[in-house]
Amino acid sequence: MREESDAFSRELCRFIDQGVTSLHSVCALVDHLEQARFTPLDGDAALKPGDTRYVRREGALVACRIGTEPLRRGGVVIAAAHTDSPGLHVKHRSVRRTDRFLQVPVEVYGGPILATWLDRDLALAGRIGHDPGAGEGRGGMTLISLPAVRGVIPNLAIHLNREINDGAVYNRQDHLRALFLDPSSRSSSGEDSSSQDREDQDPAAAFLALALSGTGIDPGAVRDAELTLVPADGARVTPQGLLLAPRIDNLAGCFSVLQALLGVQAAPQTQVAIFYDHEEVGSVTATGAAGAMTGQFLRRLCRLAPGGDVPLEDVLSRTVLISNDAAHARHPNYREKHDEGYAPVLTGGPVVKKSAVRRYASELPVTSWIAGVARRAGLPLQYLQNRSDIAAGSTIGPAVASRLAIPGVDLGVPILGMHSIRETGAVVDVEQMTALVAGTYKEDLDEIFDSPASR
Repeated sequence: MREESDAFSRELCRFIDQGVTSLHSVCALVDHLEQARFTPLDGDAALKPGDTRYVRREGALVACRIGTEPLRRGGVVIAAAHTDSPGLHVKHRSVRRTDRFLQVPVEVYGGPILATWLDRDLALAGRIGHDPGAGEGRGGMTLISLPAVRGVIPNLAIHLNREINDGAVYNRQDHLRALFLDPSSRSSSGEDSSSQDREDQDPAAAFLALALSGTGIDPGAVRDAELTLVPADGARVTPQGLLLAPRIDNLAGCFSVLQALLGVQAAPQTQVAIFYDHEEVGSVTATGAAGAMTGQFLRRLCRLAPGGDVPLEDVLSRTVLISNDAAHARHPNYREKHDEGYAPVLTGGPVVKKSAVRRYASELPVTSWIAGVARRAGLPLQYLQNRSDIAAGSTIGPAVASRLAIPGVDLGVPILGMHSIRETGAVVDVEQMTALVAGTYKEDLDEIFDSPASR
């Protein structure tokens, strides 16, 4: 068992390290799926029981295994997570030269804890739109991850800001500019003949040249760029099993859904895994949970799956949502931030997230069903409901459940420091979440849809 757990930890860390942006996360997901013989859902060929397919859309992805029963009778279990994380996106057209640095403004994406991004090694990742290469007929799109290109957002020294420990406030436009050492600023000793050319180069072009070093892309061929700052330090697991990593919210959720789908066999219900983008900015996008992507995919399944063309409404009447997004563990230094009966802890197992005002999708009879799934699998279960004077965050659960009118539950791996540049979790919780999601893919749905509470 220890050997299996170590392998799980290594693969989890590798997955988190690969997923520097939502686009990179989807590439990692596709690699895993294709290794497991999932194939793209192309064309209108009829699907057979047990078929495994996926559809990728930008930073989102849908994968499925067709059930052994027709959709109308077998139903659908949707397990969902999101691929994006809070961060700092680069405004590369506004780069300027200042004190031998290339000073790079950013736009804040989502709700990161800003102070944690200062005084850190920061790399670049994203994608580049560029002119076609030799012999190509149209423009190209290249995904990049540049761990060797390092910048930093330094704090102001305490001697110049004596109040910094009383609560620092950072102006997002002025104080969060990343600094990259300007290649043209090197000492005159040993300077090459192109030094003056570099100094005369437009700062935005100089930054792109730095960002693209080693990629083979000509900066002059760049049409547009979407770049983000990413922490250079990767994920790691301590000997005691703590997971210290960027983007645990929500790549741990993505990983557990992925591993659950890959780890089960075909069941009567069709098993669907959806990885949405843009949760951190509200999900109201083409690839977000509040968009039309889910309905479009399910309509396609209704047309191609065994049992003939079925109305989507008939399938939705036997569809359940398992939303999997990180949950707030109780912080030992701030115990008063949780209600005592709703205070999940690290290593305590998966968390059911509840909200009377429906910030989470959890409701009976699905929460009762989940408790039964956990009990039969020998898994612990914890519960989170915010203090009544602290508003809950948002997640993908209500967005999907309300759009499709299906019952659901919001789950999460408990973590500390959510939205920090480095969050803290426990590997055992991710392992147990994987087992719980796998259980939902196999369990009978009659308890949900044939119970008096569901009528």
